Amino acid sequence: MAKPSFLPLMFALLSATFGVILSAKYSNITIDQSVLLALKLDITHDPHNFLATNWSISTSVCNWIGVICGSKQHRITALDLSSMDLTGTIPSQLGNLSFLAWLDIGDNNFHGSLPIELADLHRLEYLNFGNNNLDGKIPYWLGYFAKLQSLYLYGNNFDGVIPFTLGNLSKLEMLNLGRNQISGRVPNSLFKCKELEFLSLYNNSLEGNVPTEIENWTLLNTLYLDGNYFKGEIAPAIGNLISLVTINLSYNNLTGRIPNSLIKCKELTYLAFYGNSLDGSIPMEIGNLTKLQYLFLGSNNLQGKIPHTIGNLTSLIQIGLSCSNLIGEIPSVIGNLTFLQTFLLANNKLTGEIPSIISNLTSLKIIDFSHNNLTGRIPTLPSSLQWCLLSENNLVGEIPSSICNLSSLISLYLYGNSLLGTIPKCIGNWSSSLLNNYFHGKIPKSFAQGCTLQSFQINNNQLKGPLPRSLANCKDLKLLDVGNNYLNDTFPDWLGNLSHLQVLILRSNRFYGQVVNSNVVVSFTNLHVIDLSHNNFSGYLPIKIFENLHVIRKGNEKPEYMRNSMADALANGTRYYQMQVADK
Repeated sequence: MAKPSFLPLMFALLSATFGVILSAKYSNITIDQSVLLALKLDITHDPHNFLATNWSISTSVCNWIGVICGSKQHRITALDLSSMDLTGTIPSQLGNLSFLAWLDIGDNNFHGSLPIELADLHRLEYLNFGNNNLDGKIPYWLGYFAKLQSLYLYGNNFDGVIPFTLGNLSKLEMLNLGRNQISGRVPNSLFKCKELEFLSLYNNSLEGNVPTEIENWTLLNTLYLDGNYFKGEIAPAIGNLISLVTINLSYNNLTGRIPNSLIKCKELTYLAFYGNSLDGSIPMEIGNLTKLQYLFLGSNNLQGKIPHTIGNLTSLIQIGLSCSNLIGEIPSVIGNLTFLQTFLLANNKLTGEIPSIISNLTSLKIIDFSHNNLTGRIPTLPSSLQWCLLSENNLVGEIPSSICNLSSLISLYLYGNSLLGTIPKCIGNWSSSLLNNYFHGKIPKSFAQGCTLQSFQINNNQLKGPLPRSLANCKDLKLLDVGNNYLNDTFPDWLGNLSHLQVLILRSNRFYGQVVNSNVVVSFTNLHVIDLSHNNFSGYLPIKIFENLHVIRKGNEKPEYMRNSMADALANGTRYYQMQVADK
């Protein structure tokens, strides 16, 4: 009798076992697929059709856009939907992606609160909900993600306090809670996160002192606490953060002196304490921070001179020391700063001449030395310059002819000095403010076709002759102020063709005749302010010119000519009208 064969039975058992494994495997990926389909249903706007066309049951979920599956478990391990302009809410089913280690939905328009079911994502290492419209409290259960290394919740509407449970995240390296509505203090538990390298809490409503326990973050290289309500002195313990590369404590209520201990932070490239109530002088030791590229100490109650050791900071790209009560002269050692692009010293009490060595700074794009007591002549300026603001000083002499060589210049602001001579013919190349000086002669006629001039202010000088008709070539002109001169001309009705013109000041000149505009196609359609007073005009004021003045009443937004933000100027390439025309 033949022995029974066990081979078919063994194959049957193996096949059954393997079938169960495959069934479980694909059953689980089916769960993952159903989770993403639930997410898709909660998305109300998919403008680029990323999900509408790609997330389809006709293809494997592991091939869907933004989805990565693990090779071993064949489960979703990463979901990246960042920067897709999606609008919607986060469904509770997302907590069923039990193998998820990476979740990024940053830079979208998700709203609502975070569902507690997300607490089940215990494998998470990276979590980014930044730049959305999420709200509610920052969930306490985020502190239960033992493997979490990066947490980004910035740019939402979270309120309440920072949960103390975040101190349980022993592997946390990156934490960004900036631009929310968080209040209270930094919890002491957070200082247990000793692996922290990046911390951003900027633009919230946090209060209290900058904690001395900050020295526990020995690996920290980036610290943003700006735009809060921190008070008191900057703890000397901050100098123990020897890995620090970037620190920003701007726009708080900090007092006391700039701590000398900062000189131990040799790796610093970005230092910003702008907009506080710090006092004392700028430490001489700041010259030891030789890697520094950005230095912003303005809008404080500082005293004393600009230290000559600033010449050691040869890597500097931007300096912001405006509004700081600084005295003395601009040190000639600035000639060492050959990488410098932005130099802001406005609203101080600086004296002496502008160092001629400034012409060697061939990377310089912006200088703002306005509202000081600087004397002497305008030196030769570097050809790289785009913004030149020297207003409200005691500068004398003529505008140097070399100014016409500045091919990159956008704006020239020289008002409120004692400058004289004639206006250079190249004045039409840039927006400019030359008011309150002693310029004489005629306004040059050299406003060429394609002129990009947006602002022209020459109020309160000694200019004569007509208003040059070539100004009509400046189609982008928004502000024209020629008040308080000796200009002799008829009403410039041809300016009505400039559809962007918002401010027209002809006050206190010798304009004459009737105010007519019969040949004008466009009649001052965007005008907000017009001042024709103290001239020799006759006849009636035509309604057609003034009927558009109602635009100033539209909405609540401040008109452009009234905006006075240097930040707007640097960001938008336009410095807006900042003089009170009613007082002219």
